[in-house]
Amino acid sequence: MEPSSSCPEISPSIERSSDPATMVPPSDSLVDLPPPSLFNYAEHRVLGDEDDVKIYSICLDRYLDEMDDDHEALTETWLAKARIYQRPTLFPRAGNKFTMRGRHHQFSRATTKPREDPFAKIKHQKNARTITLTGKAFSQLKPRGETITTSARISSAKAISTEVPNYTHYTRVSGNVLGTNTRQLQVWPYFGEDVDDDGTIRERFDVIVEDRPRKVLISQQVSTYGPYFEAFLEEIDCPMDTILKYLLEASEGPDGLLSRLTSFTDEPGFARNMIRAKDKFCKDDFDRTSQRWVSVASSLPEIDDETLWKAAVVCHTFWIRTNFSPWQIARKYAKFPNNNMIEGLVTFDQAKNYASVACSICQLHDCPFHGTILERPEAKEESDEEDDANSVDALDVDYPPRVNFKELATAPLDREPSEQTSQAQPKKSLNWWMNEANSVTWDHSRRGPFFPCSHPGLSCEDAHCTCFEAKICCEKTCGCSKNCSRRFQGCSCARRTKCCAQDESCRMLQDESRVRSRPLRLMRSACHPESSQQVRR
Repeated sequence: MEPSSSCPEISPSIERSSDPATMVPPSDSLVDLPPPSLFNYAEHRVLGDEDDVKIYSICLDRYLDEMDDDHEALTETWLAKARIYQRPTLFPRAGNKFTMRGRHHQFSRATTKPREDPFAKIKHQKNARTITLTGKAFSQLKPRGETITTSARISSAKAISTEVPNYTHYTRVSGNVLGTNTRQLQVWPYFGEDVDDDGTIRERFDVIVEDRPRKVLISQQVSTYGPYFEAFLEEIDCPMDTILKYLLEASEGPDGLLSRLTSFTDEPGFARNMIRAKDKFCKDDFDRTSQRWVSVASSLPEIDDETLWKAAVVCHTFWIRTNFSPWQIARKYAKFPNNNMIEGLVTFDQAKNYASVACSICQLHDCPFHGTILERPEAKEESDEEDDANSVDALDVDYPPRVNFKELATAPLDREPSEQTSQAQPKKSLNWWMNEANSVTWDHSRRGPFFPCSHPGLSCEDAHCTCFEAKICCEKTCGCSKNCSRRFQGCSCARRTKCCAQDESCRMLQDESRVRSRPLRLMRSACHPESSQQVRR
């Protein structure tokens, strides 16, 4: 009987290394080594020779045996469930419980929860209505057809379930929603019968269809080895950051791994063997010079030669005992200092304020319509992006490269209140706005869409921002300084007990931010520039 489709995917096959050259001798060949259950690996000081591999192999084998036992028990459980699986019935069946090794199994037929009748709790309404069904029947005697009329009584029933399915959010279909800016193509779409593959798909996307099965298999193996490898590192007191620091270090150079390991040990040949093995298991999905891993390596603390030797021995031991790269496991546990490099990872806390979640254009909370689209130039030599189509990070399945498509242009809030008092700008006359600033803020027929500017530390004139180029005043959502001379701070209609929509002398009637917040003003007549004398800064 084939297993059911509801049975989840069992962990990938795990093979132990059977090479005689890499097998570790029994524990009795080691001098003065107590039993593994009594040996404290955390307090063990490395010997600086090949015996360190033998000592750590004994500890690692216990976790690998535990992994094999757990894998065997999981396979046994799911196979037993698949053998007794059948479509559930409306009523439970009486039968003998399925036993295995003298105990009742939890997935036996008798313990299977019966399927409930979905119409059992539905109550029919009293007032049944009658409908008339009309049709025609054709025969040789009556080729034109005979009309047949039938009356039927319909009894309505009220269901207890909700009519609307569960949902988390909704949006207007007519709106142009800004999607995640990703170039990865993990599966081939269906293009129909006639497909002319001229290379357009590979130019627009990072195609990883061919290499995806290998990456998925490695990801499954990492999920299998990862918890046991982490427990092994915890017992020997070797953090994952130390392993990652060793793997990201360069082998050559005056301060490279080769010079540091050979100076620490009395067996330089064994150190060279570990470096050569490291080059083998760090060959796939590894790019030390990429921006992502350079930032990770710079954020990790420096380690001494003894700790570096311990990390090298641990990685070499895991490699020869499992024939699986420790780099694939360590990269999953890496903490990235910049969350923009990895999609979905947030490794540091950010201030959750209004400026960080509100759209700077439409002022909506986390709006899905506005953002920044990454445009890649066609020529690779003109591209400043490190994650090009052929890089390792761009083709990563688990952590694809991320583009900050929700970049805001609002001014960041000060964490500590400033001791200096912000002075308001003096009032300026209408001639200053019309002649010196040469502004077209008031005239919507001559100005385009408003995009807030953001240039910390520079004035609008020096930065030549979007507001300066468009000849409009800075709004409250701009990221320029609070003392910016181009910032329009509002009118004084409220002090004169007047409404902006009723006062023709108010210059703020057609201001961009007020138009968004008060759309009813558009129905009023707009003010003229020569009639305004209530402009203040």
